[in-house]
Amino acid sequence: MLGYNNQLNEILMNTWLAYKSKRAYVWQDFYWNPKHYPWPESKHRERLPRTPLNALIAGPSAGGPWEPGDNAPRSISEAWYHIVCPRNEVKLLNTHDIKPPVWFEDGKVIFDHWQKVLTDAPERCIEIHGADFSEDGNPQVFDLFLWGGPRVLSLWEDFKNSPVSRLLATSPLVQGAVDKNNWDLLPELPDPFNNPPAPNYEWGKNEPQNIEYYMKRCYPDDQTILEKVKKAREEYVRAAKPGEYRQLDVLFILSNDKTGWVDGLKTIFKDDGWHTIVTTRDLELSQAEKDIGMAVDMDLARLAAVFVGNGATGPILSLWASILLPEVLEAMDTHDTPAIYIWKIILAVPSFIGHLLVDLDQPPTYEKLRTWETNLPQHNFDLPFPEGRTGRYVYFSNELIKIGWNNKLSELLMNSHLAYKSNRAYVFQEFIWDSSHYPWPYYKFRTWIPRTPLNALIAGPTAGGPWDPADDAPRSVSLVHFNKVCPPSERRIINTQDVKPAVAWAEGNVIFDTWQKLLSEAPERCIEIQMPEEKVDRFGQIFDMYLWGSTRVLSLWEEFKNSPVSHLLAPSPIVHSAVVRNEYLLLPRGPRREERVPADPYDRLLAIHVRRGDFKEACGELARWNSSFYSWNLHPSLPDKFLVPPGGEWGKNTPENVAIYEERCFPTDEFILNKIRRAREDYVRSRKVGEDRYLDTLFLLTNDRTKWLDEFKETLRKEGWTTIVTTRDLELDMEQKDVGMAVDMEFARRAAVFIGNGWSSFTSNIVHRRLVDGREPISIRFY
Repeated sequence: MLGYNNQLNEILMNTWLAYKSKRAYVWQDFYWNPKHYPWPESKHRERLPRTPLNALIAGPSAGGPWEPGDNAPRSISEAWYHIVCPRNEVKLLNTHDIKPPVWFEDGKVIFDHWQKVLTDAPERCIEIHGADFSEDGNPQVFDLFLWGGPRVLSLWEDFKNSPVSRLLATSPLVQGAVDKNNWDLLPELPDPFNNPPAPNYEWGKNEPQNIEYYMKRCYPDDQTILEKVKKAREEYVRAAKPGEYRQLDVLFILSNDKTGWVDGLKTIFKDDGWHTIVTTRDLELSQAEKDIGMAVDMDLARLAAVFVGNGATGPILSLWASILLPEVLEAMDTHDTPAIYIWKIILAVPSFIGHLLVDLDQPPTYEKLRTWETNLPQHNFDLPFPEGRTGRYVYFSNELIKIGWNNKLSELLMNSHLAYKSNRAYVFQEFIWDSSHYPWPYYKFRTWIPRTPLNALIAGPTAGGPWDPADDAPRSVSLVHFNKVCPPSERRIINTQDVKPAVAWAEGNVIFDTWQKLLSEAPERCIEIQMPEEKVDRFGQIFDMYLWGSTRVLSLWEEFKNSPVSHLLAPSPIVHSAVVRNEYLLLPRGPRREERVPADPYDRLLAIHVRRGDFKEACGELARWNSSFYSWNLHPSLPDKFLVPPGGEWGKNTPENVAIYEERCFPTDEFILNKIRRAREDYVRSRKVGEDRYLDTLFLLTNDRTKWLDEFKETLRKEGWTTIVTTRDLELDMEQKDVGMAVDMEFARRAAVFIGNGWSSFTSNIVHRRLVDGREPISIRFY
């Protein structure tokens, strides 16, 4: 029940000892000191709260692989150890029988001593027991007395270069919280601490002036902290290499403080010129992330340009459990939910439990994200042209709402590109759901029509992010800001019906150039594009369904592919955190292979879009209208093209043609299996000289919720796929669940090979991202 960072020191060094002794390290759960656990005792699931090690770290210490070609035994869990090493086959070693001869030796001597014991022991299973507390108050192999003095430094070079250190990584859960060694005595580090002279020092008792000296460095006052931060910033900037630009303007305060003190410290730093200040308690964490909050803080400190810490504490700081989340009741705010449904989420308070039972499966509020959007730097009236009150803007109010996310994404990206080429700021809007597709039932809706901020789904210039350095194009602004800077009285309204008829069936680049000329030459500062009534034009967008569903769209490809709208497009932090949090699912579960295989799990991954459910009816409609593939799925460089079969008439097709569509739009299990086999074979066969290509992990991106999925997975296992992940295997918090379609898309974008459905806008947007990333056409396949 040590603090996490003290235990992490021990875990890593013990793993290194096991590795050098050619033994598998046995990892265990982290057991909490109950008073440091982030939840009160009434909420503990067991008497001693514990957290799986893989929630805190990743790497060989937690069972991860060693480097390719390293055949060292991998670490195993305590549960597996008890199975493979039953009690009657275990040799027990007591630390008190081995430690005394090397008790106060250098760390290297202690390490070598134990390594020889473990290496020479003939027994298969060894368990190291701590001595009785009365014999040794610190019974670890590498104990407090070693960690707290310079003797530990003799271990540094070997430990620093060991695979235990090099392969140590943040866990997916920690990394997700961030989309998220106790070597303070090293001679090369600044700010060394030298023990003050103490001629009258007694064990456990020090002189008053020395205690004051310790307190100034160990428990500094506000002024000392401020001075240290100033000095650290100045020295870091001054140490810049020739041609390197260094600036520090964001401050992260890692603190377990729950009083008003940290707010006072923030005020001091603001007065000193720090404009962006974040503290531990500002972090938004799910329940699982809250459990490992100290590791989240630790990783933020690891990633920072400069870190100022306390040399008396563990690997980075004593990051004791802070209450980082707002009270769960805040998540129950019903906002605009119709009053008739409020009773559905009334809290139950059974007296025999002693705390609230709350339905945690609620849509996110996005309060902080919306505040962040409001405070984007371009939302400033005083900015110079082409932004601010004199800037040029275009608002596409004709963008369709209550449609699927991927149809929406295609449209808003092209509109953003059009605004960019017209030297106008694109006005981004929230994604408004078709209620039937929303991940929560209607009685949990926070607004009558559910909506999600665009920055929850994507990042990049379209959602208000920066353009490339030196690109002075106006940045996108939110609809809220547009309504302030461009009130209705100052807008020019352009109805698509006034422009579209002349170019309705023209090539995509002709349509684009027509609108670009209009928007560029218009003298008005504020323009709103509106659609006509539905009876005049059912699809009133500039780039409508008829364009996206034909080869005419391809004339836009080269310019759109090379646009900063495309190459700066990125997953949102929420989407990225969900992907990283679930990457561990991709780790191979088959037997260790003799031949070289890619270490990156994505290089071994084949992702396949298997749409089921309502898509059967959609395929029937596509056949009825003799539809071609959708959008970028028509790119001529891609294999598996679909040629629209002859015959049939508008709105009606022949039975033979319908069967052709059904085979490729809603394929049978056997058809899917054959496509997977062929895609894997073609990809491996096309490898370059000296390149390793091997696919053994399969990700099924699917909306299926029936037993068909489990049966199909079993079929795939018989085909030799040892690691199979599906959409429903992902662990997502509420914000990640809300953007689940974008999470699936990001997995497919990163996979070595992707198989999609040529009529799907979801597939088309993945194809766009993969081609912009420079993926080979042979890695992009269709049914």
